[in-house]
Amino acid sequence: MSTGTKILTERIGKRFGKFEALKSISEECRAGTFTAILGPSGCGKTTLLRLMAGLGSPSSGRIFFDGELVSSPQKSLPPEKRNIGMVFQSFALWPHMTVLEHVLFALKHHTGREKETGGKKGRGKEAARILEVVGLQDFHKRYPAELSGGQRQRVALARAIAGNPGVLLMDEPLSSLDADLRVEMRHEILRVHRDHGSTVVYVTHDQDEAMSMADKLIVMNEGSVQQAGPPEEIYTRPSSIFVARFVSKANLVRGEWSGDCFRPEEAQGSVKWDGAEVAPFWRENGMYPVRPEQLSLVPAANPESPRGIPATVESVQYLGRETHYSLAGRNGTWRAYLPAGAKFSRGERVWLDLMPKVHDRLC
Repeated sequence: MSTGTKILTERIGKRFGKFEALKSISEECRAGTFTAILGPSGCGKTTLLRLMAGLGSPSSGRIFFDGELVSSPQKSLPPEKRNIGMVFQSFALWPHMTVLEHVLFALKHHTGREKETGGKKGRGKEAARILEVVGLQDFHKRYPAELSGGQRQRVALARAIAGNPGVLLMDEPLSSLDADLRVEMRHEILRVHRDHGSTVVYVTHDQDEAMSMADKLIVMNEGSVQQAGPPEEIYTRPSSIFVARFVSKANLVRGEWSGDCFRPEEAQGSVKWDGAEVAPFWRENGMYPVRPEQLSLVPAANPESPRGIPATVESVQYLGRETHYSLAGRNGTWRAYLPAGAKFSRGERVWLDLMPKVHDRLC
């Protein structure tokens, strides 16, 4: 079992000609943890992963593995000297090798593993153990063309962990799989991570993947880190407009702050929201981020309805456990996610407010 490697990036920058792909990235991935780098296509997340892997050198800054300098503009330790494993989006399997041969190849050629496993006989036992870890012990004689997408991804994962790497780098590994298989493979990757102990750095543009798997999220856009921290913190306390929209899918509400109390400019009646837990950025900019599941809807036709923010239902999407509503307000479109039992019709006028009404205690 690997003990994991601490990764430290220190003001990493990367240029391709005049294009600045990375802008002074300074982050730490603690040994044995699972870090997800999340962001849209072209934000620089794969470039950062490639620099960690040694598949390129930074234009500025330094990368350390357990305190050892592995990358700088002047020095770049090659990938085979970094004790890493990699899993790619395309699986990158060799069509002429069986499942077992993929793992044996990694055991034979990874620095130090030949001695650890005790030669050919030991390699066979270790390969069998690894295939059992990823649930492929009954498929060891098959070739990639004879496997499903999920099984091919397991082969790629088995090959990556066969070298007992301190760092496991994964670049959009599930993006080519269907939705149900992606969920299954998330559990598989987490189980392997728990049992194996490597430090995982996982690149994705899928918010659900990142939120459900990572100990730490690094949210990137246009070559810069927008916010980094535990998933719950990123989701509930976004610190910028980009993070609020990309991660939380938040409605950005304009209004006035008075201490920890916020009044939306579209509100009617005595509507005030508690903002004690809202990041300072929003107070400074006269805004409040409201996630779709935080909103409640009340029919405006009911004369006893409390007031709030007036809106009209534009579209309704029933998704089983919840219903997604798109609503037109005075200053733009709102998103609201309600439990499936809620029933509002297209064209219906409603009042919007926060749910639950914790804010009533303070404001």
